[in-house]
Amino acid sequence: MSKLALALVLCDVAAHALKAGNLVEADPALIKALAADGSVDPHREAVAYAKSQNAAVQRSSIELEAETRAAVADAKRVEIAQLMDLHGKAEGDTADALAKQIQAAQAALADLVG
Repeated sequence: MSKLALALVLCDVAAHALKAGNLVEADPALIKALAADGSVDPHREAVAYAKSQNAAVQRSSIELEAETRAAVADAKRVEIAQLMDLHGKAEGDTADALAKQIQAAQAALADLVG
């Protein structure tokens, strides 16, 4: 993950579940996009003032969901690799059962990554 940037949220942004008056910690590209539409103020002074007022720091719900999906997908990839390793050592009914588990895990991964 790239380094996150901070900005003061100027108005509620429902799509990202951001609340006015809070600080948002997000990918710099998202901060830039939100600043372009006037939703946040990324300037150092605005961020410093919000910090001095003990503003809550929050993350974009969209970014958090994407990070969670990526972590789940990574875990599914590890599961598939482990199953494939076991499948390579298995025989008979066990190999068949593992093949079915691999197919199911691959389908679940495909659903996650779209």
